[in-house]
Amino acid sequence: MSQVVLKNERPAKVALYMLAFTGAGFAVINQGLGLAELNSAQLSVAIMLGVIPTAIAIGFLYLAMDLIGATYVSLFSSFEPAATLLLAAVLIGEEIVSFQIYGVVLLILGIVVPNLRIIMNKP
Repeated sequence: MSQVVLKNERPAKVALYMLAFTGAGFAVINQGLGLAELNSAQLSVAIMLGVIPTAIAIGFLYLAMDLIGATYVSLFSSFEPAATLLLAAVLIGEEIVSFQIYGVVLLILGIVVPNLRIIMNKP
């Protein structure tokens, strides 16, 4: 749906509007977000968490939709939980338990099985 509706729009503009309206709505719902009560260290962390993992990621998401299409973007973004689990284990030593492994296997099967017919018919 996003690919069709946003066909002639620039990805950066869409990401900016989406983040601005989401942030404004969130601020209204949460009575101003409580930013006045934060000290400078907390505020800098909040800004960095808003800019790096949110704004940049959403900008790249819309750019990727523009370049390769929403179908492929959704397939690749489905691997995000598996990548997060792996990086958490490697970078911060988080323990991976069996139900997480089962979840990753089911996730990958959910991506591969419906596309198996397409993969097998490619020359």
